Amino acid sequence: IFVNKAMKFGTFYEDEALAALEAHTGVLFNPEVMSKTYNNVPYSASLDGLEVSFEITTKRAEGGENVSDDAISSVSDVTRKCESKPDQKGASSGEGENDSPDTARRQGLGIAEIKCPFKGKESKLWLATLDGKIPKYYLAQMEQQMFVSGATYCHFFVYTPTDKSFLHQIIESDLELRAEIISSWEEFWPTYAAQLTTKGN
Repeated sequence: IFVNKAMKFGTFYEDEALAALEAHTGVLFNPEVMSKTYNNVPYSASLDGLEVSFEITTKRAEGGENVSDDAISSVSDVTRKCESKPDQKGASSGEGENDSPDTARRQGLGIAEIKCPFKGKESKLWLATLDGKIPKYYLAQMEQQMFVSGATYCHFFVYTPTDKSFLHQIIESDLELRAEIISSWEEFWPTYAAQLTTKGN
């Protein structure tokens, strides 16, 4: 599998970013890989985090292994150093009124999607998220993850390790977008499945 420099960068800092999200929300997450079958078509999703507990301090005190020591030690400065300008659509890069820890404690189950753009605050993703315009392909990615996991919302977390800044926006499930994903995948799956069968033979 080809992995470029930007992908390696994002993977390397993912634990640190997840710890920052946990510190910001007070919610504990575990990475998960999940799958389901719908209308006889298989779906899968690799989750950066699935909400498992609000007792983050207790879990860490008990020696939880979901984040590294380096990641845990780095988050103490995160909320102090990050910007604090929530946008009109709820995205925030700090302790904005629209993005308090209570925001995470809503009805249903939440997941996390973490991005660590290689160019940090100069990246197109950072600027788009700050402007409340998350690219549709990321919205589709999160919607499929919510569909597979049964979650009703997703923490979209864009993190830059250089100065520990982040943008955080909670994305609610979009059933219209979900229908588009299901329709497209059900149309594509028979051809893809046939290719897999041919390769297997």
